[in-house]
Amino acid sequence: MTNNLSILKENQKKLLLLEIGAFLHDLGKSKMKFITKSSSEYKKTGKYDEFHHSNPDIFSSELKNILDSIEVELCGETASYIDFIKHDKDCYENKEDVPKIIQLLCAGFGLSGIDGIDSGLDKGGKKKQHQNKTFIASAYGYEEKKLETTKISKDSEKIEEIIIKLFQEYKSINNNMDVVALRNKLLEYLKPYYSNLLGETRRSANDVSLWDHSYSVASLFKSVCAKNFLDCSKVSFCFLDFKCKWKIFSVNLNIPQLLTRGNKLGDIVGYKEIIKDVFKKVKSFIEVNYPVGNEIYKDTTGIYFLIPKLGDKIEIEIKDELDKQVGEFSLMIDINFWDAENNKNDTQEEGEEQDNKEDKIKNVLKSILTEARNKSIKKISFPISSKKFKLSNFNNNWNNKEICPICQLRPMEEHGDGCSHCLERRVRRAKRWLDNQNIINTIWLDEISDHNNQIAIIIGTFTLNKWLDGTFVKTLTLDKKISKNPSPARIRRCWETTENFIKEIVFKKIIKSGYQQNLLTSVRNQRICFKIVPNPGIIRGATLDISIGGHRLSPVCINQEKGTFLTTINLEILDLGTDVEQVISRLNKLKDKPIKIKKTQNSIKNYFITEIKKADNNLQKYIPFSKIYDYPNQFMTIVPAFDAFKIAKKIYQEYKIQFSKVRDRLPFHLGIIGFHRKLPLHIAMEAANKLLRKFQVNKKIQAKVKEIRSVKGERFGNRAKELTFDAEEYSDNLRWNISYSTGDPSIKDEWYPYFRSEGCNSDKNSFSFMDNNGNYFIYLNELRCDNLVYIDPSYFKLAYINSAQDRFTINENLKPIDAIDRYNLLWDIFYKKLERNDWTLSQIYSFWELVEKKLKNYDNLDIKKEFLGNIMKNILVLEQETQEWKIIFQSILEDNIFHDCLFWNLKIRKKIGSRTK
Repeated sequence: MTNNLSILKENQKKLLLLEIGAFLHDLGKSKMKFITKSSSEYKKTGKYDEFHHSNPDIFSSELKNILDSIEVELCGETASYIDFIKHDKDCYENKEDVPKIIQLLCAGFGLSGIDGIDSGLDKGGKKKQHQNKTFIASAYGYEEKKLETTKISKDSEKIEEIIIKLFQEYKSINNNMDVVALRNKLLEYLKPYYSNLLGETRRSANDVSLWDHSYSVASLFKSVCAKNFLDCSKVSFCFLDFKCKWKIFSVNLNIPQLLTRGNKLGDIVGYKEIIKDVFKKVKSFIEVNYPVGNEIYKDTTGIYFLIPKLGDKIEIEIKDELDKQVGEFSLMIDINFWDAENNKNDTQEEGEEQDNKEDKIKNVLKSILTEARNKSIKKISFPISSKKFKLSNFNNNWNNKEICPICQLRPMEEHGDGCSHCLERRVRRAKRWLDNQNIINTIWLDEISDHNNQIAIIIGTFTLNKWLDGTFVKTLTLDKKISKNPSPARIRRCWETTENFIKEIVFKKIIKSGYQQNLLTSVRNQRICFKIVPNPGIIRGATLDISIGGHRLSPVCINQEKGTFLTTINLEILDLGTDVEQVISRLNKLKDKPIKIKKTQNSIKNYFITEIKKADNNLQKYIPFSKIYDYPNQFMTIVPAFDAFKIAKKIYQEYKIQFSKVRDRLPFHLGIIGFHRKLPLHIAMEAANKLLRKFQVNKKIQAKVKEIRSVKGERFGNRAKELTFDAEEYSDNLRWNISYSTGDPSIKDEWYPYFRSEGCNSDKNSFSFMDNNGNYFIYLNELRCDNLVYIDPSYFKLAYINSAQDRFTINENLKPIDAIDRYNLLWDIFYKKLERNDWTLSQIYSFWELVEKKLKNYDNLDIKKEFLGNIMKNILVLEQETQEWKIIFQSILEDNIFHDCLFWNLKIRKKIGSRTK
């Protein structure tokens, strides 16, 4: 351990205590009086009777005393936590009264501290909210979360209790809590409270939560303190001295590509856990063990930290230490230290103006993450470098062997499932799953499969690049013609909003809650236990391929000594009954018949099943989906194919509502890839990865406004416009509902719904504006028909993989995401006709066959139209120019969705009972 790295370790306690102080600096904003004072109803009654969030007297005497009793130190200078609370200039008469450590935070007296850099970026008039109608906005202007007066008051008391309890335990004689535990617990407890509070209540600065601001301030403060500790002889308490001293530390890997190695769902889950463990180790190393910075972003490309410049020597030490900690997985990751392009010159210009120094810091902080991420993406490959690869570690027993398809490092038996290392990990994963006691989340692909043996991967991805570098943040306004500034907290808020959408809306509200509704009643959510005699001697957690009366399944051993097994298949697939009792009854009738057990290439008879029963309660029910990952930019999940389109439609509906004001600038792509449960999973994963790469190609198209009309919707609010666009790329017009409502029905949104265009508007009363780069932005209410606007399109893909070769064309013929509505309309026609017996399946198939085989023979469009019209009239008995006629006609000749829609619903989803659902 060299001097530099050891200095960070030696000062670990001091650095973490300093970081905690920064997290607490705006604690006063957790008080209800902060909301009251910031409201439109508040009237000043005098200079000294006003509430101020930096006044320690607003807290209980117990909290004040304990905050005052904890002292922190930086290169010989000291301050208490009360000093952190008193960070505002209003708490001091002049600059000299401000403790030097606090000068790094303080925004007053020309100090340009970190608190001002992060929260003081927005200049211009801001509109106060009503006290009882104060809302937190998402980064993209969606105001659903209202601050409740009673809850804030109770939460404020709870926050004080938490802080007092943690600090008392930390300061106790027994000292049961070290500084690492104090830091981690405090952040864990504060986050849910801070996330539901505001750092600034006035619109449109109400998009940054108290958590976002506090986390950003604490991260910058921690890095500056670490830089000072590395050389106290050059200590500085002026934040502007650090304008060129920032880097991004990243650990990168191509997560979607890595996950394609999994032959079974358990392999993918195993890799996911390894990635999670590696990121956890890296996070502890940088944030706690050698506290030099904090994580500022994490996605499918890796994990990123903001740190100070450390020098080549200490960077090499960090790389070496992390390589040791992550072990073999170091072959699959790339460790980097990135400079911003405008961060290369460390020199300070003599006499440089303060505003210029501030601008340089802001430019570095807003660009450094995106630049690092873009460079990282170009570097990711497997293995990262042959220098890391030591053949001797994997060079044993290769005679008559082939390479393991899972780790792609070790030998395995020919035609095997994997090497011993990977198979053992698969078994360990199953054991951990069994030990969980609440195994509602399945790791078995056969349990996810629908009744038709069909599975689907759903992928979704946001294009965040221009939000992470602040470009699109500047398309939002703080006041008329004044753009928002991309502060670190606001950029954090951008990806936290998409992350919350994916975690809370996609997975928790739409997928998980949707399946939990039928958890107690459906046979597809049940499991059965049985014994195999004689005991096959399979270890606990291993699976066995068996055949019972022609029904194939792969149960998992849950008790090796007794030979007890648990089903890992959707019981609907066995087709033995509509409830679990019927399935058990019919299996009991097969008890006297030998079952077949597959062992390598042989099938051995004279095994029997016995003691067939419902699984114990803790093993009984499961939710039929598996979350592969859920990062801010992207998600992937495996669901029953029967439910996939319904799930995707719900996700799209939520996207249209929550991101309506910016959907022209925040593309969101959705894909559904169906496949049979027997298809090797890695083929479907490779197809998903290929489609994701296609989605990530940025594109901008021009569209003409054809029609504008006012609309209302419960979740769009009382103010919204329906816009109809004509774009050459699309066969049909785009119809978007764009809200300009806020949470308060009396206030319209003047800050978010803008469109990029060409030209300018010199009218001083106009909300439309020109940015510093000559880009023109038209406010929604000032948009007119025939205006040309720019749109970053969102795409949708519905596909099915029959064989391995289908994955190579998965990225062709993408549809606009709006096609989801047209797929739904089209299938709704066919479904209702079948329900009413207006059409039979044979009619539909006859029509479909003529469309597929005959229509393509005609080159002339008019002849195509005539032929299509005739078969619609003669086979489907549809009257010309009805709505049903128009939808089907367009789906075949214009949208090109007819085949995919019928194939998905009639061939993949098929039927339940006598009717197609």
